[in-house]
Amino acid sequence: DRPMPAPLSVRWVGAALLRPRHRGVPRGYASSAPPVVPQAVCVQGKPIPVEVEADRDYFYCTCGLSQRQPFCDGSHKGTTFRPLKWTAPATGIKRFCGCRQTGRPPFCDGSHQWLPKDAAGRAFPAGHVADLRASKSEG
Repeated sequence: DRPMPAPLSVRWVGAALLRPRHRGVPRGYASSAPPVVPQAVCVQGKPIPVEVEADRDYFYCTCGLSQRQPFCDGSHKGTTFRPLKWTAPATGIKRFCGCRQTGRPPFCDGSHQWLPKDAAGRAFPAGHVADLRASKSEG
């Protein structure tokens, strides 16, 4: 006589919603946890204004290592990051994200206001530079 298995349930663990794939998954654990993903470098804790031209393609730097911010210069090579292609619909000034925490890339959505600050009041996510460079050298 085996006890009846617990029904499938949805529960909150930390900030992540976990849904077991089958009854054999221990409670509180994802059936396939994602690997640790390197974080992008916070270039600056404010938007980067850029004059863009209509119908021109731009490649936004998603890693934060480029020397041509906010655009890609290929510095992501050896990491899992890839540039984000964006085509300007009209000529004008656009505010590109400098902290790499935006919810609507490549544009700033104000997410930098929630980042930790250094002694000078500049936003920075601690440890991200070291994490990204370590993952780049491993690849």
